[in-house]
Amino acid sequence: MTWRMREDEAVVLVGTTPPSASYVSFDLTMVKGSLHTGPVVWPAVGDPVDSATIHTNGSDPYNRPFALVITGHERTRAKVHEMLAASAPGGAISDLTIPPALFHLGIGKDADQLPLGIRINAPKPGFEKAVDTYRATPPLSLLRVPPKRPSGDPTKPEYPPAPLPVPPLRVSGTGATELSLNPTYRTLRRRIKAGTKTGAKSEPEARSKSETKPQSKSETQSGSK
Repeated sequence: MTWRMREDEAVVLVGTTPPSASYVSFDLTMVKGSLHTGPVVWPAVGDPVDSATIHTNGSDPYNRPFALVITGHERTRAKVHEMLAASAPGGAISDLTIPPALFHLGIGKDADQLPLGIRINAPKPGFEKAVDTYRATPPLSLLRVPPKRPSGDPTKPEYPPAPLPVPPLRVSGTGATELSLNPTYRTLRRRIKAGTKTGAKSEPEARSKSETKPQSKSETQSGSK
């Protein structure tokens, strides 16, 4: 699924979440460029909405009705939330933000293209066939939700700018890094490089060569007496 969108539009994904699996996510990215004409830029737009963060009305996030609102406009998001809250799926609404400060929104050829991918990793035992069916025929609908167009020009925004801010990224894993080990790593690297340049041998290597050194003739004769 991929599209371009005006800054005051929203794209809404509605349907049912995948069956039970170790990990499920909805990943929004941006693609610009072409493999045929030059380099391709393909970054993530932000954190994915995954099985740990998606909003559903059940005790778990699998096989549940949901809606995913994708927009970069504050007023549009509020309007879409109002419409969804008045119908199904109620509180099962999640958001993916496209920050206009980071991405070029619009429907022209120069605007950023936005693919949405779905990841389903390692189906839980007994759900393998259900996941295969979901992948083959996903029970999802993708809806473009523009504001009403009094001007009748689909290329021009109808709402004044109301950009959503760049959302903070979630801390990956435990949040702990190995950055504190960097000084030790640099010292070790410097010593290894210095040893390589001077031809210094390690103690085991030097001992091994001395033990295998051939004896002189005099040493052999004295040892045989």
